[in-house]
Amino acid sequence: DAQESRGLGDVYKRQPFSPTDRASSEFSTRETAEWARQILASIGDTPIPPALALCALSREPLTAAAQRTRGAYYTDWRLAEALAQESVPRAGNSGLWIDPACGTGALLVAAAQTAPKGSERDAIIADRLTGADLSLNALRGARLAVASLTRDLGAVESFKARLLQQDSLLSEEVWNALA
Repeated sequence: DAQESRGLGDVYKRQPFSPTDRASSEFSTRETAEWARQILASIGDTPIPPALALCALSREPLTAAAQRTRGAYYTDWRLAEALAQESVPRAGNSGLWIDPACGTGALLVAAAQTAPKGSERDAIIADRLTGADLSLNALRGARLAVASLTRDLGAVESFKARLLQQDSLLSEEVWNALA
């Protein structure tokens, strides 16, 4: 979407340094904090909720051919929010909320955001959100985005244990074990 791309593109324009110029271990805490501050300011200038912006920013840059080969199609944040508003009330209060091809976690984030901030949302993150994807990098993005919704590190660790790097179409035994 043009508005999403334009808003998030500003994030890259405001960077005080290029993260590819140096190894990440070479950044001082102050540089990292300044970079994070500028990214958050840029996200704040868009209509995109911050956790969903992190999903978009975590996407691997793929050519159209690579996208087709890998089947890596990401969900727009507006669609993720609409699906969550429609489906979460129907899901009820028991069982897992599973996205078998979660990518960077837009559907999981949108689902978690339907709960009020605090202990209720933390419990959903800790006990219910579950995702799988072939891409380890996409799963890292999902973990980052979901982690931005809570201050409870235990909830993030529990969620991390339910992020599965696998081909969901070929993993019947894993899904049966989770059920």
